[in-house]
Amino acid sequence: MSEPMGIIGLGTDIVDVARLTRLIERGGPRFLERWFRASELEIRPGGSEALHVAALLATKEATVKALRVSANGPVPWRDIEVTLQPGLSLHGRLRALAAERGACAFRVSMAQTPDHAMATVVALSKADQARL
Repeated sequence: MSEPMGIIGLGTDIVDVARLTRLIERGGPRFLERWFRASELEIRPGGSEALHVAALLATKEATVKALRVSANGPVPWRDIEVTLQPGLSLHGRLRALAAERGACAFRVSMAQTPDHAMATVVALSKADQARL
């Protein structure tokens, strides 16, 4: 039975910048390389590195929630690439999962304060894509 057309999923996440800063300091470049593609870290619209990375991380977490990724094994975080437009691109296992679930487009909204970064991701089916 196929999924009904419409919104496939919705995910929201918030990241504490101070906590993430400690993780970056402890893990260094290895932490960043495990979670992010080089292209994501190059997109720096201004502001602090920690705030930028927090927004990326919140977007990745929100994407996992929107796709309802189960906790069976590690999440391939680098399979989610946050871009300027259209907002994100999926690769590998997560791209296959999105196709299986009928998600063909995503809408991303990010917000930041000096202390927190928040992201909301909506996974859309083809019916919704045609209306946008």
